[in-house]
Amino acid sequence: MDKILVSACLIGQKTRYDGGDCEKPYLKDLNRFYDLVPFCPEVEGGLSTPRSPAMIRGQSVKNEEGVDVTSQYNEGAWKALSICELLGIRLAILKERSPSCGVHQIHDGTHEGKIIEGEGFTTRLLRLHGIEVMNEEEGEKFLQREVERRRIKAERKANIQKAKEEAKQETEEKPRKKAFDSKKEGEKKGFDKKRFGDNKKFGDKKPYGEKKSFWGKKFESKKPYGKGGDKPRSYGGKPRFKKKDNQ
Repeated sequence: MDKILVSACLIGQKTRYDGGDCEKPYLKDLNRFYDLVPFCPEVEGGLSTPRSPAMIRGQSVKNEEGVDVTSQYNEGAWKALSICELLGIRLAILKERSPSCGVHQIHDGTHEGKIIEGEGFTTRLLRLHGIEVMNEEEGEKFLQREVERRRIKAERKANIQKAKEEAKQETEEKPRKKAFDSKKEGEKKGFDKKRFGDNKKFGDKKPYGEKKSFWGKKFESKKPYGKGGDKPRSYGGKPRFKKKDNQ
């Protein structure tokens, strides 16, 4: 199963500067499809929980008391990259507006609650090494797309399996249908032979040929004897029948 790096506070771990968390329930559903690897760059960089809130000022990070904690943020960012390379992680879902995990926005560094466009130390380093980074809202949309993609994939797989089963069933039924058709054809031929006899003795495929006389000659059409009819046949030039003399 593929792995995703996730800010530890987003899955319910108490790693925020105030000792709280920013848990996102949808990550439990995402965990069905991916192994989530929780990681807090600030804690892994050596900072305690709770701690003084810190913000990016130029190229450095300073907490509310003005203490420079840039080295701890750099340490946490490089550790995050090392884990991604070790586990083959190509996607991270990180906490927006954090000085380490901010994806599109961060605090302006005045500790007055103003938000500006920017990215945290860890996000910047991961992106420089080709790893995709999302914030928590984008992660939820990613889950919705993943659910839909897997639904379509499962439906397509089911349709393919159904088509295979239908093809298999049709293949199995063909020999039986062929045998049934052969049986019907055999019965039909047997019926014809019983009714008309063996057609071979007629010299053609049809049981009835041309009508012939006893000597094998064709019957010729003759007009009936009587008025306007043909004369009787004669043999040897003599009349066939002798007429009686009139008395």
